[in-house]
Amino acid sequence: MFARLLNLFRASPPEPPAPADEFTQAIKTYAKGLSSTQGRDIDGAPIDEQAGLVLFDIALRALTAAGHLAQVNDVDEQIALLMFAMLGSSPLVMHLRKEGHDIRHDSVFGVAAAAFTANLDSGARKHTMELSAGLFKRFIEQAQKKDGFEKWLDMNRRMIWGLVVSDQPEMRQALAGHYIALRAAVDQLR
Repeated sequence: MFARLLNLFRASPPEPPAPADEFTQAIKTYAKGLSSTQGRDIDGAPIDEQAGLVLFDIALRALTAAGHLAQVNDVDEQIALLMFAMLGSSPLVMHLRKEGHDIRHDSVFGVAAAAFTANLDSGARKHTMELSAGLFKRFIEQAQKKDGFEKWLDMNRRMIWGLVVSDQPEMRQALAGHYIALRAAVDQLR
């Protein structure tokens, strides 16, 4: 009985260590590098805004790696970019949530989407966003039926991690491949 009482007064086990914030710090460093080229200090911005800026750059890099930069203002190209941003926002948010951030996909995606559609009037922006969302949903529904879809999604998660944390060169090729697949899907689904 004495042992049981003694157990009541023992110190409780230590709290588990806080999750590592490697991805969060990488997002902040990446975003700061992008914002400093624009003359804006983004340190005080919410993490979802910083992640959205990073997502915008990643999508632009995909467009460039795929050799499609000259068509950036083409409607189908903008749709593919928005679909790529939809696909990329998920692992960004997942990695940040694992590090304790309470953020939503639409807040991260919204920053990138606003940048991609800035040249459109509000009606065209709304139409492009709705069309992109519908095509993305159909793309995912069709892709889920194919062998290797889970591997493809896993590669997307690793690609985003690799690009944000260490800018791994092999991820640039994967980036181009994912963009080209989404661009081809736009043509097939329309």
